[in-house]
Amino acid sequence: MGPRRRVAITGLVKNNTEAKFGIGRRKKRHMRAVIHHHYLGKTKDSVYSTESSIMGWVAYLKSVDLESFEKVNQYILKLKNTS
Repeated sequence: MGPRRRVAITGLVKNNTEAKFGIGRRKKRHMRAVIHHHYLGKTKDSVYSTESSIMGWVAYLKSVDLESFEKVNQYILKLKNTS
């Protein structure tokens, strides 16, 4: 496997340059869109349709990738303050 290949293990994506795991760019972008639509009142996702399901995903993100969690948490706080 080359260095630019995506390495997914049990749903987590391994970073090629460092020895750490994350959830992957696609999943991060999807969840950011779900969060955005939820706080605008335009929930479209059937799996993450409630705030508790979204916060459960955010808690999972915290356990896997603390850096991404902090960014998502900042985004949620920003959306809550503008609503």
